[in-house]
Amino acid sequence: MPLNVYIPKNKPLPAPGILVTIGHAADGKAYHLYHEFALGLAEKGYVAVALDPIGQGERTYWIDPPEEIGPTGGPVGQHHYELRRAFLVGRSLSGLRSRDCVRVVDYMLTRGDIVDPDRIGVAGNSGGGQTAMLTIACHPAVKVCCAAHPGGSCENTYFRGKREQDRMVMSMIPPRPLVWIVGRDSGERHHEGRFTWLDPLYKVFGEPEAHGFEWVDGVHNMEQPKREAAYAWLNRWFGLDAGRAEGEIEALDVEDLWVTETGQVETGLGGMMPWDLDTNLMREMAPERPAPMADEAARQAFLAERRAAVLDKLKIAPDLDRLPPTAESAGNYENEQVTIEKLILQPDEGIKIAALVIEPKSGVTGPTIIHAAEDGKPVEYDPEAVAFKLALQGRRVVSVDVRGRGELNIERGRVGRVNEFDRIQWRRDSYAIGYAGTGRTMPGARAMDLISVMNYLDARAGVPQQYELVGEGLGGFWAMAAAVADDRVETVTTIGTLSSWARVIEHKWHAVRDYFWVPRALDTFDLCDLPALTGDARVMIVDPMDEMLHPLSAEQAAEDYGWAASWCGERLSVECRG
Repeated sequence: MPLNVYIPKNKPLPAPGILVTIGHAADGKAYHLYHEFALGLAEKGYVAVALDPIGQGERTYWIDPPEEIGPTGGPVGQHHYELRRAFLVGRSLSGLRSRDCVRVVDYMLTRGDIVDPDRIGVAGNSGGGQTAMLTIACHPAVKVCCAAHPGGSCENTYFRGKREQDRMVMSMIPPRPLVWIVGRDSGERHHEGRFTWLDPLYKVFGEPEAHGFEWVDGVHNMEQPKREAAYAWLNRWFGLDAGRAEGEIEALDVEDLWVTETGQVETGLGGMMPWDLDTNLMREMAPERPAPMADEAARQAFLAERRAAVLDKLKIAPDLDRLPPTAESAGNYENEQVTIEKLILQPDEGIKIAALVIEPKSGVTGPTIIHAAEDGKPVEYDPEAVAFKLALQGRRVVSVDVRGRGELNIERGRVGRVNEFDRIQWRRDSYAIGYAGTGRTMPGARAMDLISVMNYLDARAGVPQQYELVGEGLGGFWAMAAAVADDRVETVTTIGTLSSWARVIEHKWHAVRDYFWVPRALDTFDLCDLPALTGDARVMIVDPMDEMLHPLSAEQAAEDYGWAASWCGERLSVECRG
C-alpha cells in the first residue's frame, strides 16, 4: 500500500499526525485536491500521511479489461467490482478500506521521530470522509476527525446493511471531536440528519462542543474552503496556533508522487493482489468435501448435515407448513398451439410474483415443469424460448418471475457495464445486502418463491405432486437451491448457469452479477456442490458457465462437478455443448 508522508520543514517535531483519507479520484492520493490538502497540513506544521485506497491511484488493479467487459472502470466501479466478490468470503469494501487506514495509523504510531502518538487525527472527503469516520471509530489512537461530505456507496455499506449499521459504527466516535464539513452548493442537506442523530451522544458524554457542523462555500469536493475548515478544527483540538487561512501551495505532478516505478502496485511492486487475498481466505474457510462413505448410514448422515448447513446459509426453511400463496388471475391468452393463464401470487406478505401457466392444446404429459429464467418469464410468444419449447413438447410449464426479476425488476432489468458503477444495479445489490441483514438471503428467497409455486399447484390439484425445475442463467441457482430444499422435485435442469463461485474468486476478471448475495457462502458450499444435496432428484447441468460467462469445456466441467458426481453417480449428467 503506497503512502506519501509529508514532513513539515522548520516546524517542531514530533508533530500532530493527520491521516488523509481519499475520495473517489482515479489518481488517489496524487489527485491535486488531496495532494494540496496534505501540503496545506504540512505548511501548518502537521505530518500528513496519504494512502491510495483499493482501486485508486497506484492501487488501480482492474486495468485493461477483456474486450467483452469494456473500458477500465472508475474508482467507484473498481470498489463495487471487488465488493461483490468479497461478500462470498465475508468481507466488505468499508471493512477493507477501514483495515487499510487502521494499519496506516499503526505505522504512524511507529514514527515517534516525526509523529506525536497522542495527537493523531484523520480527515477526508466524500468516500474519504466516510472512511475518516470509520477510521476514528475503529482505532482508539485517533483523537480528532474531519469528515467532508462523508458518504460513498461502498464506504457507507457494511457487510449486511447500511443505515442502522452505519449508526452503530458512528456511535463509537464520541466523545472524540468530529466536524462535518459540507459545501453550500453540494445539495447534501442529508448530512444534517446524520449530525442530528449523533449529536445527543456527545451531550451524554458531556462534550457537546466536540461535535461540529460547518457549511462552507463550494460543492462536493476538497477545495480550499473545506480544507480551511479542517485546519481550523484540527488546530483547535491539537493546540496549534497555525491559523485557518491556507498558505501558498506549490503542487507536484501526479508522477512525482508515485511510490512505484510504473505507477501501479501490480506491476511495480507485485505481492498479493485482492483476488489472491480472497482466494486464500476462500481456501482457509472451505468446508470438507469427503469422498462418499462405504457405510450407507454414515453417507446419509453426512448428506443430511451438509444439506441442513446449506439451507441455513441460504436461509431457506422448507419445513414450514406448506401453505399455498394467495393467487389472483391476470387474464388469459391463447393461440393455435397453447393456452396461457396469467397469475399473480403472493408468497410472502407484501411480496408479489408473476407466473404464466402454459399448456399445449395437444394435451399434457408428465410432471409440471416450473421454469425460472434470469431475465424472467417470456414477454411474448416465441416457440424457440425454453418455456414455450417445453410446452410444445406436451408439457405443462409454469414460468415464474421470482421477486425482483422480469416484470418485477427495477428499470425493466436495465444494466450497465459490470466493472463500472451502475446506479440501478447498485439498487438491486443494496436490496440483497439489506435482505441479508434481516436474516434472509435473496437467492434463498427466490428459491422459496419456486417452492411457493409448488405449494400453490399442490393446493390447486388437491394432492401433492412431483415437479421438474428448469432454470436458465441465474435461474439455475434458484432452481438448484429449491431442489435441495424440497423433495417434490423429481428433476432439476440448469442451462447456462455459473458453475462455481471459486472461479469468480480465483480470477482477476469476472463478468458476473447477482449471484453473490449469500454472506460468507464459501465457508459452507460452492454452487457446484449443490447437485450432491438434491436427494433422489435427477440433475442435468447444461452448458455450465465460467467466471466470464463463457461455456466451460468438458474437462473444466468435470473438474468443477467432480465432487458432486462422486456422490450423485448416474443421477448427475453434465452436457457441455459449447
